[in-house]
Amino acid sequence: MAPVFKDATEIFVEPGLDWVAGDRIAIAPTSFDHEGGEDRFVESYDNVTGKATLTTPIRIYHWG
Repeated sequence: MAPVFKDATEIFVEPGLDWVAGDRIAIAPTSFDHEGGEDRFVESYDNVTGKATLTTPIRIYHWG
């Protein structure tokens, strides 16, 4: 997964996944804040590029 900035609605993950619209994904914490994990719903996913569009924005920065 590429870094994701606060308020982003697009993330880049591994290409070739079987994600579809409506899937619920979890984003694990990437800092010392144990409450920094998030879950979001996928609006769309391109399995060639790995670009996923989420239905709501990310609330904090994630790296990884």
